[in-house]
Amino acid sequence: NPTKTELIQLHKSLKIPMSDLLIALDDAERARVEPGNYTMIIFRPAVFIKNQISTSTLGIFVKDNFVLCIHKDDIRTLSFLKTNPPKFMLNNGKSFFIYIIISRMIKRYDEILDQTEHQIDAIEEDILNKIEKNYMRETFSLKKTLIYFRKALRNNTDVIKSLSKRYGISNKVIPSILATVPVF
Repeated sequence: NPTKTELIQLHKSLKIPMSDLLIALDDAERARVEPGNYTMIIFRPAVFIKNQISTSTLGIFVKDNFVLCIHKDDIRTLSFLKTNPPKFMLNNGKSFFIYIIISRMIKRYDEILDQTEHQIDAIEEDILNKIEKNYMRETFSLKKTLIYFRKALRNNTDVIKSLSKRYGISNKVIPSILATVPVF
């Protein structure tokens, strides 16, 4: 979560409007790609806030000689890659670097959706076995998570398609490379 001073420094040194930097911290933003003097990618990664799963906003700013990621919540994929960057990721250019980051975050959605569906299955089985619990509240919460994540995932997938098209990343190369990068 950058401070106001850090945002001002980024604004001055990288010539990115303050309004765009603030968009990266706004949880109401939807995933999208906006080209211009620099490319602004807004992405909605899955995050854990106080042991609850949610989504956050990640702003990725790409210009000639830099890639800048701005976010306010801890994003496990970014934390891991910051301390353990795979060499192939850095050697294949910034567009490939961005593609791998976003692909890993989308894979995280699949894992969370699978876990949520298993939780719903367990609740439904308990209901059939007539164990007394507050099923309606638990089921509603889990179904709400599924709907929320599917919506965010759909928009995030549009970002991947846009980046693939824009930077000419081949879908044939990606699966073998993605298999070597852990998901967090």
